[in-house]
Amino acid sequence: MHMKIVNIMNFVRQIDERFENSTQKMLDLTTKHLRMVNEYGLPNTFLLQYDAMCRQDFQDLFLKERDENMELGVWFENCRELIESIGLPWRGREGYDWDWYVNVGFLPGYTPTQREQIIDAVFHLFQEKFGEYPQVAGSWLMDAHSMDYMCRKYNIKAFCICREQYA
Repeated sequence: MHMKIVNIMNFVRQIDERFENSTQKMLDLTTKHLRMVNEYGLPNTFLLQYDAMCRQDFQDLFLKERDENMELGVWFENCRELIESIGLPWRGREGYDWDWYVNVGFLPGYTPTQREQIIDAVFHLFQEKFGEYPQVAGSWLMDAHSMDYMCRKYNIKAFCICREQYA
């Protein structure tokens, strides 16, 4: 007997500076992905970035469309809104609310204490919007300290790390 296990993973941003009208584009693409996995009954996980969780249209989409095949979790790419919400200055490039460079866009670019503050802000927002803490988290880059902290404090069950383009 052969067992095949497939779970479709999608990470959800509210903004991507590389595209015009990116907030609407991100919402439209997310809606299409969500409806497709629901139509085919595919197991799926949507990992939400902080800025997407802040938007009512993204919240409404997941609250309305979520079913037994869908798992929601958190995606760690730091955006201006998140970093400023914990009282740190945004170190991203001028004119960017999301920056893909490691030193600003990902947890390893911050001190361990700052990483914990970032994680707490993301988890508390998720709990506020979806009524529970997530059990899965992902990122392009994740460090051992952050993973340990999420496991100890929030009982995370699984992590995913995407292989970035240069690897």
